[in-house]
Amino acid sequence: MNASNLVASGEGYSAPETGSLGSPVVIIIPGATYRYVDEVARQSEDAVHAAVGERTPVRTVLVDTSDPTDTRAREALLYSSTSCARHVVALPQAGWGAAVARGFRHALHLEAGLVIVADADTPTGEAASVGQFPLATAITTLCEQRLPGVVCSPVARPWWQRMFAAHALRPLMAPGLGLTLVDPQVRTLVLSPRAVQIALNPRWRLDTPGGHGLAVLTAARLAGMDVDQGPSRTPSVDMAQLAYDVGDLVDRDRGIGLLQTALATARLARAVSAHAVPPWITDLVPGNVNGHEVLDTALTHAAYTRAQTAPSGPTTPSAGDWPGPLIEAWHAARGLAPDLTAIASWLWDAYAHRVHTWLRTAVRLDAHPARLWRSVIAANTAFLTATATPIAPTTPLTSENHERHRLPHAS
Repeated sequence: MNASNLVASGEGYSAPETGSLGSPVVIIIPGATYRYVDEVARQSEDAVHAAVGERTPVRTVLVDTSDPTDTRAREALLYSSTSCARHVVALPQAGWGAAVARGFRHALHLEAGLVIVADADTPTGEAASVGQFPLATAITTLCEQRLPGVVCSPVARPWWQRMFAAHALRPLMAPGLGLTLVDPQVRTLVLSPRAVQIALNPRWRLDTPGGHGLAVLTAARLAGMDVDQGPSRTPSVDMAQLAYDVGDLVDRDRGIGLLQTALATARLARAVSAHAVPPWITDLVPGNVNGHEVLDTALTHAAYTRAQTAPSGPTTPSAGDWPGPLIEAWHAARGLAPDLTAIASWLWDAYAHRVHTWLRTAVRLDAHPARLWRSVIAANTAFLTATATPIAPTTPLTSENHERHRLPHAS
């Protein structure tokens, strides 16, 4: 039976009758993080059972990218008690995209009726005992799509781990994808078999070292399939390290790679109808992290990032120009034979100047940057207006809204 035939009732998930699903659900876990592999596998398997029933055949495939002599990830997966079939495919030293592509080919070989890509690095608090299964909701959403394509199941993060997303990636991709992505990393996905086949087309370069989930969403959207995102999942986090994780500020090459894929979605606006999108989405607000320490840490990293950009010159936009560079880059990406690498490099430098100035303002005000989110909303609204993208109402920036997205206090 095709995944689109698995339908959930309005009151909850309705399991298919015994034997009604011949094709298995295949869960792909790309990576080598042995510490979490069994936990992620169990959470994913439980979510499948919650969505489509205990009798549904489930096959969990670890694409092990660790060193051939390191057997810890495969042992963690295979030596754990489970009712689901588990397999390991070795792909030493491969990147995320190559591992996912290998898993996709394996899933097609298994004639999967539904494919799930699970993030091996990010376990969440989902638990069968309390019925918390955002991933199950994502599975049901795919099964209810008119033309089943892809549903991403985002992990919520604190605001300082989402600055690149909030200022650049979310607005940049919204016109083409028709989504304001909570998590532009797009590491947990639910896909129809047809979406898997399309993502494997060489044009999307999924199995290159820099391949990532944005290419999967873009491929499905351009093919006319439905693309959605499910409710956010809360990560299991180490509160002691939370305030120091601002990694998306310092990796220029990775940032440029993400911008290239995001800019490629600009061409989608010519091929598909526009959806109304909100200019802003709430990020997690940790309950017991010192905001001043976070600001100081983020500003230090932002200063370093800005120092690595191209020297200032007549073509370098100033921070006050934002979202001008975003608008200019989007239109340039829609031109004839655009050089996306050059556009992305220029836009990264503009972003680095923008976020550094934005954080300096926050420190000068001696405040949590929540007071500055209005400037982000205004900039993103201006971008969407300039790209003729319908704008959906945004959730008011209130303390009540933030409370619903708080991380728990450390015990």
